Amino acid sequence: MKLSEIIKDMGVTAAFEDKEVAFITDNSAKISEGCIFVCIEGKRFDGHTKAAEALEKGAVAVVVQKDMGLPNQILVENTRSAYAYICAAFYGHPERRLKIIGVTGTNGKTTTCFIIKSVLDGMGHKTGLIGTVKNIVGDKEYEASLTTPDCNDLFALFREMADYGCEYCVMEVSSQALDQRRVDGIHFDAAI
Repeated sequence: MKLSEIIKDMGVTAAFEDKEVAFITDNSAKISEGCIFVCIEGKRFDGHTKAAEALEKGAVAVVVQKDMGLPNQILVENTRSAYAYICAAFYGHPERRLKIIGVTGTNGKTTTCFIIKSVLDGMGHKTGLIGTVKNIVGDKEYEASLTTPDCNDLFALFREMADYGCEYCVMEVSSQALDQRRVDGIHFDAAI
C-alpha cells in the first residue's frame, strides 16, 4: 500500500515521496526498509530521537509531533492518535466491518467480555474477543500480552476477525489504552 493511501484522510499537507509501505512500527528496534516509523514520546524514551536514523535505515516516512526538519516527515498534532489511524488505514479499516463492543472499568472486564461473547456465539453470531487472558478469532486463540493490544496488533486482530467473517468483536478497553489513544478512530457500537 502506498504512503499516500495510508495518510490520505489525515489532512497532511507536507511534501513526501510516495513509496510502498511494508509495515508500521513505533518500536525503534524494529525499524527497517519500507516501514513507517511513528515517533511516540514516552516517559522514558522519545521516539523522535530515532527519526533521522529511521530514515537512514530506509523508513518510507516518520510520523512526528515535533517538526524535526526531516524529509518525508509527517507532522501531526498527536503521534499516539495518528498511530491508531495509520494502522486502521494500513489494514484496510477492518474495524468498520465489525460491530465492536468495548468493556472498560476497574474490575470485571474479562468476565463481562466472555459472557457477552458466549451470548452472541449462542445466538449464532461469529464473535471475536480481545482481552487480558487471550485473544480469540474463530478457533484460534492467541496469548495476550496487554489487555488492549498496541495499535498495530489491535488492527491486525480486527483484520483477521473481519476476514474470518466475524460479525462482532468484544474487547476489553483498559484505561491505559484510552489514555494512550490506542482506540482512537474506532466506533464502538456499544460500551460498557
